[in-house]
Amino acid sequence: MPRQDKNFEKLIREEWDFNPSENRDTRFGVSDDELYDCFEYEYSRAWVFDGGAIEAVIQKSSSLKRFYKLFAKHFPSTPWLKIPAETRAAILTQHRKDSPSFPPLFRCGLAALDTTTDGLVDAIGFGEQGLVHVTAMPFVFSWHYPNGEIVAAFEKWLDENEPKASDHCKVKKPGKDERATVRKALKALGAMRLLKAGDYKSAVKRSKIGRGNAQELFAEKASVWNSAAKQADRIIKAWATPIQDLFDRNINLEVHLSSQLSKENAKDCGNKALATWMAERAPLPVARRFLTMSREKAEERMSWVCRFPVDVRAQHVAKARRIDNWEEALMSKRRR
Repeated sequence: MPRQDKNFEKLIREEWDFNPSENRDTRFGVSDDELYDCFEYEYSRAWVFDGGAIEAVIQKSSSLKRFYKLFAKHFPSTPWLKIPAETRAAILTQHRKDSPSFPPLFRCGLAALDTTTDGLVDAIGFGEQGLVHVTAMPFVFSWHYPNGEIVAAFEKWLDENEPKASDHCKVKKPGKDERATVRKALKALGAMRLLKAGDYKSAVKRSKIGRGNAQELFAEKASVWNSAAKQADRIIKAWATPIQDLFDRNINLEVHLSSQLSKENAKDCGNKALATWMAERAPLPVARRFLTMSREKAEERMSWVCRFPVDVRAQHVAKARRIDNWEEALMSKRRR
């Protein structure tokens, strides 16, 4: 038997089958709750096996440093889906306690507000959802009014102040677009691994195994499989320096984004190369997701970093008390 076939037989399903919608066996496929973490973990594995030095990169991100410290027992030898689900859940719960996330509404301290603009902070934050448009400002309301009137007043403020422009950084459905592109990138990684382990026909046949009545991983066209594998390989090659890679692949991108810089951001950038400045502003896990997007979508997300302030305080205010429901918050306050 050819050596290639031996490698093919060794490639376990957990290495390539990340799509839960096409699986009946719950051992395979990645849920939305773990999607971004699996993307980070699996592409980092591929990058390390390609010669990347994970320690040098994670020093640039405290969040990544915590992430890989928690998964040290498993990374990079164990595929994400071979780590027991309960173990993954426990580790992620611990990790997310110290990682910024942005619920719909939460309280923050006065230090998070801007005293030069009536307390208003309108900025880009970085959370599990990727780039998040956050607004922090002080509110004063009177307990004299019924709960419903207070809620109605706040809803009126939302209607009057909600960003309307189509090119604004507000994301209508949190993470929806990014989830789709990240899932596609994981699918591409699976295709690349199957093609590296065996020939094209074997990869197509293997991708149907155990998938019920679902179609194979990709259509039975070699060009589709090869295109997906090239996408995965491109992401791996750019894993350590995603923004610089995007600049290298589009010679006009730097000029375009430079024209998008706000006055404050242009001053902050100074004489630094734009790619260097953006890499300092956008956390590596967020910048890596730019690699999964279409050229137009990646440019849009990168322009947000140039056009809007990135207030470091926005990364910390989420640790304050979370408020998901105004009515319930008001009732709880009055019951005290």
